[in-house]
Amino acid sequence: MARLDDVDLAERLFLKGYPFNRYGPRPNNPLTTAITPLRKPLSNCSVALVTTAGLSLPDQPPFDVTIRMGDSSFRDDFPVLESFTP
Repeated sequence: MARLDDVDLAERLFLKGYPFNRYGPRPNNPLTTAITPLRKPLSNCSVALVTTAGLSLPDQPPFDVTIRMGDSSFRDDFPVLESFTP
């Protein structure tokens, strides 16, 4: 698991000052609390990770942090896990 110490200083300072609580779920707001219950066991479901976190595998080039409005490229060749046990 990544730790805050793994992130360079500029990104750490940004994360520490970011107002995450402004974007979290709010009571009585159906848009921020919408959940669809599973109708079958999780082991029978297909699950995909969609994130704006800029994830890349060690053998892939990192996202270009010098692009002013952000690197909009994507990585689509992550390994498929047949099973996962936390």
